[in-house]
Amino acid sequence: MFTTIAYEVFSASSLRSFLVDPARGTDITIFTPHDNAFTSLLSQLGITKAALLSNTRLVDLLTKAHIINGSALFTGSFISYGAPIRLDTMAGPLNATGDLTIFPKRPSSGPAKMVILSNQYVKAVLSDYDFGGNDRFGESPNYVGHFVDKVLLPVSITELKKLAKAKP
Repeated sequence: MFTTIAYEVFSASSLRSFLVDPARGTDITIFTPHDNAFTSLLSQLGITKAALLSNTRLVDLLTKAHIINGSALFTGSFISYGAPIRLDTMAGPLNATGDLTIFPKRPSSGPAKMVILSNQYVKAVLSDYDFGGNDRFGESPNYVGHFVDKVLLPVSITELKKLAKAKP
C-alpha cells in the first residue's frame, strides 16, 4: 500500500512499531504520498532523501501528519454536503472536502469526484477516490490507506526547513 519513499519515511519514524504492531488497540487511517510528492518536498526543503531519513524529528512530524489514530476511514467518511469534515491527524487537524461537481450520484463508489485534504499549509487530493481507499488489513486493529498527491504538512515550509537544518 505504501509508495517507495513513503515506506522509507514511515519505516524511519519512531512510530514504525506502532504502525505495524498487531497488538495495537486502535484502528488507524494512513495517507500515503506518491513518490513525486516527497521528491517535491525534498526540493523545497533543499535536502536529500538520506538527510530526511536521518532526521528523526522531521520524519516523526511528517509521519504523524499522515496518520489518524482511532478510526479506519474509507473515502465515503470524508464526504459532507455542508461544511468540511475535520480530521485529526497525530500532528494536527486537516479538513476534508468532497468535490461533487462532476459525479453527483455515482452509485458504485459514492458521490465524490475527489476529496481534498487541506489546512493552512497544504492542499492535497486523495488520488484513490475511485475505490475508496485500500481494503482493511488485518483482523484487529485495522487500518485503511489512502494515496495523496502531496505530502501533508503540519507546519509551514519555513518551520520544516528549520527542522531539516537542525542537528539530529
